Amino acid sequence: MECKETNMKPISIRPFLLPALILIIAIIGAGCAIPIAQPAQQAGPAEEPAAVEASSAEEAIEEEAAEEISAEATEEPAEEPAETSAESSADEAGDSTAGTFTILPDQSEARFYIDEELRGNPVTVIGVSSSLNGEIMIDPANPASTQIGAITIDAASFVTDSDRRNGAIRRFVLNSGSYPNITFVPTSIDGLPESAVPGDMLVFQVTGDLTIKDQTRSETFTVSVTADSETQINGSASTIIMYADYGIIIPDVPFIANVGDELTLEFDFVAVQ
Repeated sequence: MECKETNMKPISIRPFLLPALILIIAIIGAGCAIPIAQPAQQAGPAEEPAAVEASSAEEAIEEEAAEEISAEATEEPAEEPAETSAESSADEAGDSTAGTFTILPDQSEARFYIDEELRGNPVTVIGVSSSLNGEIMIDPANPASTQIGAITIDAASFVTDSDRRNGAIRRFVLNSGSYPNITFVPTSIDGLPESAVPGDMLVFQVTGDLTIKDQTRSETFTVSVTADSETQINGSASTIIMYADYGIIIPDVPFIANVGDELTLEFDFVAVQ
């Protein structure tokens, strides 16, 4: 069989190519649209962290508010110590003028006086000691609260105008080798005013236990004190005692006669804060 040549032309695929490409793109686009749309569908769950964050923020605010309330509740009782501290400061301010004044031995002295006849002539023997020690607690704003500590004197430190008499006083009169100190321990103070101003002289009585040798008796001194400044005071004290009450015996000496029965004991003092 003979094949006859025909005039058929080859079919061109270009007319089909464009629609096919369009179809393929549409299919691909449709396939891609599915995952693209998924985030939009998951948008609902994605909002939950935001809600959780908001809830956490509210909880944090509530916790912070609770902490502030707790802190305020804790701070309220703390105001009482603050008030106590303020009151303490006020008390300290009120006591700022009060203080302890210490007696300066080198500017103070203790003395005794006793009358006698020396070779027929009346004389007053004076013994002086510069070993006076003690403390005085004074509040100028409240003088009535004044307190006086123990006052001590070195018994061997008294000197007179005669070395022979000095030796006799130490060995035979005061027996300072066995009883080295004379002490006065105040037990009460009477006559102090409730108020005073700088420069006022305060005069009052101090009663206490006076010990000489091995004997202790109650004696009362009349005391005067004046403030020289805020940090220094000066004063004096005196009393009369019966020296025989303390076991004191005056040696019998041919040229000494008519020794008095009384002995005056005095203190002059300067004390500083």
